[in-house]
Amino acid sequence: MLPRSVFDKLSGLPPGSLVRVVVQGPDVANPATRVEVDPKSFASSVEYRTALLERSRAWSQASRAIVERKARELGLEATPAANLSTVTVEGPSESVLSLLEQVDVRTVVLERPLTLGPLPKPAY
Repeated sequence: MLPRSVFDKLSGLPPGSLVRVVVQGPDVANPATRVEVDPKSFASSVEYRTALLERSRAWSQASRAIVERKARELGLEATPAANLSTVTVEGPSESVLSLLEQVDVRTVVLERPLTLGPLPKPAY
């Protein structure tokens, strides 16, 4: 669900305002079809841990893909994080708002792009 504060900020911007958000996609691990990994079926704790990490990585990738695909359909720039279930999305505020209303996001953070400017004068 889209946090009210982010919705209000995006809705209040002038049309065409460029924004950047970091979005954590939906939870794609369906509890009804989730198969628990039994530690007894592995020869070592390392193999068990590896299996858990692979499952988590697959869920994260599926979650990122949902956000990334929808963002690109809306003409937004989408950059997925390598090992997280987050995607950085940039574009016009109204398109970003549309994305957030169409995708069941777990978390969204409104970011401000950094720009390089002149260095400040030394204080001493």
